[in-house]
Amino acid sequence: MLWVVDSSRAEDPHAPRPQGAERARILVWTKADHAPAPPAVPGWFPAQAPRVMVSARARTGLDSLTRAVAEELDLQRPASGEVGLERVLAARHRDALRGARSHLSDALEALRTGCPLDLAAEALRSALASLEDLAGRTTPEDVLERIFARFCVGK
Repeated sequence: MLWVVDSSRAEDPHAPRPQGAERARILVWTKADHAPAPPAVPGWFPAQAPRVMVSARARTGLDSLTRAVAEELDLQRPASGEVGLERVLAARHRDALRGARSHLSDALEALRTGCPLDLAAEALRSALASLEDLAGRTTPEDVLERIFARFCVGK
């Protein structure tokens, strides 16, 4: 978890740990363009934990933040070649990504072999549905709407 602090406002480094802060793993100071140096580290923050200064306006520190998050989540590519992120994703997310990749491959193959465009379009729709499921955009109402649109149910 990121603990985000506005570096343009001074905070008491001796203040007690705020609620929810026990999960903090990376200290992020925002508005680095307003502070010449990092502010004091809260006394409750783990000494070895990464600390990063970022500025959204100046677009600085974002690479450092990305690296710190990747290191914290251990997202480096393992020796087996399998992406480490798969260990973090829920099985449902992994399945949705695999489904999207499969459907995109099907669409590409349909285009390469000269199949009718509607076959490639259907594969792209299926890939989009997998990605929508991953993003949480597919709701039970969407599923029911798809069922009733494609089939005659209840007669």
